[in-house]
Amino acid sequence: YKYQQSRMKKPTNQKLKNPLIRTIAIILFALFTIWLPNANVWSKGIGLITLIHGVVILNLYLLRFLSPELYAERDSSINDSTSKNWDIAIVKLLGASYVFLPFLGSLEYRILNIHTEIFYLNIIGYFSLGTGMAIFYISMHTNNFFSTTIRIQSDRGQKVCKVGLYQFVRHPGYVGMILTYIGIMLVLIESYLILFVSMIFVLLMVFRTKLEDDILQEELVGYSQFCTEIRYRLLPGVW
Repeated sequence: YKYQQSRMKKPTNQKLKNPLIRTIAIILFALFTIWLPNANVWSKGIGLITLIHGVVILNLYLLRFLSPELYAERDSSINDSTSKNWDIAIVKLLGASYVFLPFLGSLEYRILNIHTEIFYLNIIGYFSLGTGMAIFYISMHTNNFFSTTIRIQSDRGQKVCKVGLYQFVRHPGYVGMILTYIGIMLVLIESYLILFVSMIFVLLMVFRTKLEDDILQEELVGYSQFCTEIRYRLLPGVW
């Protein structure tokens, strides 16, 4: 039995190696595409799509081995009966937006051939994008109940997370997502349509934050007390 068990572990490590190499290659390709000499909206849009999804895939590998319970929760929660149907629709829309937004900006550039690059706003956009993704994934790895959908995880003994970035705001993951959308918007600032659509997604994130916060206050033990300790949902001193 021990011999069979040891044989079962080896393929897992071997399977991890090649996907990790591919993920790193994807990220490097994206960075190369974004920073090509005279890069236009089309190349930056393709680069952003590749970069964001490269980071997403890399995080999945890390999550699978560092937090297998959370990995399983995030993988299955969208099909869980306790997840709200309206929230599942929002999650799918938000997931698609990371491809849709850069592609939309790139397509507008291709059709209208817009040339209004604002370099300093692009730099701020890259910083906002990187900061937002870092905040999102740090929040995820800090909170073992960071599910894909809004649901009370009674089956996992859910508790309120009060450490890390949760000491400053109640929903740092959403702060990260909002900064990511703002980053995409500023990187592709040449696209007028992307400005309008990105703001819709930012408002959608604020709306989802309010809904989740209300549900947690009503259904999660200890969260109301947490709200008295950490007063602000997204922005300290504001909301």
